[in-house]
Amino acid sequence: MANLGASSNAAAQGTLVQEVNSSFPLVKPAEILQVLAELGLTITEHDIAKPTLAITTKTFMAFLDSLSGCNQEWIEERAKMVNQLDYREIFPDGLYWRIFYRELNELFIASQLRDFAFSDITRPQSKRFKRQLSALINFWRFKSDRLQEFDNFANEEVEREARRNELLRVAQLKRARIEDIRAQREAERDSVLMLRKQNQASAETLKALKEEQSKRLNHMETLKKEKQDLLQKQTDLQYQIQLTVTDIRKLNGRIISSPKKLKGDLEHMSQQLLSCKADLDGEEKRARSLESKRDVMIALETELQACVSLLETLENEKNRIVEERRARDRTLEVIEQYRTQIRDADTILSQLRRQIQSATERLQRLKRGFDEKRSAYASKLQVTSASLNDLNRRKTEMMEEAKAKNRETAELEAEFDKLQEEYELFCNERMQERNTICHLAEVYIIGISRARDIEIDA
Repeated sequence: MANLGASSNAAAQGTLVQEVNSSFPLVKPAEILQVLAELGLTITEHDIAKPTLAITTKTFMAFLDSLSGCNQEWIEERAKMVNQLDYREIFPDGLYWRIFYRELNELFIASQLRDFAFSDITRPQSKRFKRQLSALINFWRFKSDRLQEFDNFANEEVEREARRNELLRVAQLKRARIEDIRAQREAERDSVLMLRKQNQASAETLKALKEEQSKRLNHMETLKKEKQDLLQKQTDLQYQIQLTVTDIRKLNGRIISSPKKLKGDLEHMSQQLLSCKADLDGEEKRARSLESKRDVMIALETELQACVSLLETLENEKNRIVEERRARDRTLEVIEQYRTQIRDADTILSQLRRQIQSATERLQRLKRGFDEKRSAYASKLQVTSASLNDLNRRKTEMMEEAKAKNRETAELEAEFDKLQEEYELFCNERMQERNTICHLAEVYIIGISRARDIEIDA
């Protein structure tokens, strides 16, 4: 605090300007004490005449809470960021006083007081302190022109509440949808596990069938080669049989001339024929066996194709499960984003509620002030009306005695005219005060809008 005070004092001495004519009226000490009492502060006239650091801090903090919605807890919460710095022990409370001074400076600028310095907090002066309190009190009194802005804030809060309810409803629907998806996944978990086991068993079976298929295909290739060899042998045997039949026919023609020799040759050839027929029957049996094996291989190939299609179906199901998991993850991310938005909306809603509560309290205090002023003006109006009635009565009496007391009547009429002029002057002064107040309120609103970047209607 000492370091910040020294630096701020040096800056204040370099930038502090001489006091100029204020755009607001100075407030009497009695009115200052009355307003401070309304704010809940027990400040005496001696405290205002000889202010201290504790008095200025307590007083300015009350006006900050009433006009800007910044209290001590709000400033302390933002000053905790100093704990994130490397050498935070050097300036333990410097950031707190810096934020306090910044908020006060913005408030005084909005109150049309532009020469506020940090030394006005640490080493206050009675004259400057009264002037600063006058600026704050005038700003506090005539802030009723911002009721439209408070209404806008209230309407925005209602819209945010409706939007928050809509987000909660959407989040509830999505939560219910997620619960349904989770329940569906829980219900399908056993079937998925069973499908995984079946998939694993089918993969193992397919692997074994592929190995068996490769073996059978190799064996089938071998049998095909043997079949081709046997077909070649069968062709050769058929050719030999045809040659033998031709020879037999030739021998039948020659059997007449040499029956014994031909008979021996015939028997020999018959034996060869029988041997060839026996070989042919064996080859045909082997060919039929190869045909049956080929049919078995075709059936195995059909079953393998069915297994492959089943594996493709399982792979598609696996891909579908993976896509559903990704969709679930994306849905969870969206839900987390909605939850973050809901938490942010709750934070904004709580802040707006606090601001609305503070604005409502200030509005109630303002209404009480208006009621007091209205009653005071009503009493003044009653007194003036009574005076006017009395003057009218006296005028009537004087008119009845006009013939006897012309001079006295003229003097009384002059006195009445004078009183009427004073009354009109009084009304004109009140009207000028009203115009001055409206002008000051407009200046305050423009200053606040520029300081807070608030758009206002022309």
